[in-house]
Amino acid sequence: MTFKFSPSIFPRHLRSQWAALVHDTLMVVISWILAFWLRFNLESIPDQFFDHGILALSVILPVQVLSFHILGLYKGIWRFASLPDILRIIKAVALGVISSMLLLFVLT
Repeated sequence: MTFKFSPSIFPRHLRSQWAALVHDTLMVVISWILAFWLRFNLESIPDQFFDHGILALSVILPVQVLSFHILGLYKGIWRFASLPDILRIIKAVALGVISSMLLLFVLT
């Protein structure tokens, strides 16, 4: 018996929630790397600082994803975002940033 993976075995709303989670996770990683690159004036990042940036990312990524989940960004997927949705996104990002800063401060 062979098992074929078919996206249709998952309900449509779960597929869109997973797609949103993957998208948001990638955006956190990309924005962190770009912000770090901007910190070095768009030049090459020294290896020592790059290693610290990757270690910090290993703390930042789970904290951001957890804050997105806690504030309910994945409860419903919408086609058009309303003002309350945008405020919820801003609150989730702010919570993640503040929590990450505090956690990185304590760890280092």
